[in-house]
Amino acid sequence: MKAKHPDNCHFYAACLTTWATTNEKRSLPELLRLMNREAFPYTLWFVPHPPETKYDIRMYAPQIEGAVPVGHYDPRGRTYTRKSERKLG
Repeated sequence: MKAKHPDNCHFYAACLTTWATTNEKRSLPELLRLMNREAFPYTLWFVPHPPETKYDIRMYAPQIEGAVPVGHYDPRGRTYTRKSERKLG
């Protein structure tokens, strides 16, 4: 039995080529599978508003009060290092 999607929040994910949200038809695990198939790094956001809420997107980020980035993921398993942490030599 599939769990019912919460009415008061959703997740939003975006990468270079696509974006998608959770809703009544797409669960969080399904959203993650969809984004992993794209093979581009993506950012997952928690949005504390119903899935049907309209809001702007700028630079792949939802522009709505309360949106919080959950994490940045790379389906290919690469890791990122800030320039200040790189070792020279």
